[in-house]
Amino acid sequence: MGRFPYHEEIAQAADQHGIRADLIAAIVQKESGFNTWAMRVEPGWRWFVVGDDMKPLVASPGLPMPPPGFRKPITAPSVSNNYTEWSHQRTSWGLMQVMGGVAREHRHIGWLSSLCDPERGLDVGCAHLGGYLSRYPEHEAIASYNVGPGNRMGDTGVEYCQSVMELERMLGQGGGEVHVLH
Repeated sequence: MGRFPYHEEIAQAADQHGIRADLIAAIVQKESGFNTWAMRVEPGWRWFVVGDDMKPLVASPGLPMPPPGFRKPITAPSVSNNYTEWSHQRTSWGLMQVMGGVAREHRHIGWLSSLCDPERGLDVGCAHLGGYLSRYPEHEAIASYNVGPGNRMGDTGVEYCQSVMELERMLGQGGGEVHVLH
């Protein structure tokens, strides 16, 4: 048995993307408390993927409805409508709390709620973190995962990184207390 929930799935996704499993486990602990069904609407989310050509769209934060010209991307289910897609892109899903818009950037096909499946959510989350790790030093990549690359050196990004690194240290020693949220 693994040291924490979803140990095998975390190890597989981390290995596939060349990331330490303990780092991914620490992010999972921080983001969802190992609750694969965790989800949270982020009203201030501004980055969306739209249309058949998968163009990025930057919208004003807190809009209650999609802006004019928003069209769901080709990767969205055909039975979904623009409002549902808009709402789901600004929701974080699953173990790694992957934003729906981020998943669409990574060409996630189908319902965004499927990110609550551990393998799917971990794969997209690790791919996203891996992109940051290829561009930035590790501490900046970890911060970027939470607050975005433009805010990675601000207080929130630094605090997030420090928290994740401490969780990783504790998990790596086998002495970290894993809090599973239900």
